[in-house]
Amino acid sequence: MLRLFHEHFGILHQGVWMLRQFMDLAAQKMEKGNPQV
Repeated sequence: MLRLFHEHFGILHQGVWMLRQFMDLAAQKMEKGNPQV
């Protein structure tokens, strides 16, 4: 049970990390695309 939870948490953590990387990349593109902001 605990091992299953640990594996699920690992996948969830990886998903959150990927989402943060994507958000950071999108923010950089928006800043470059909109210099007036």
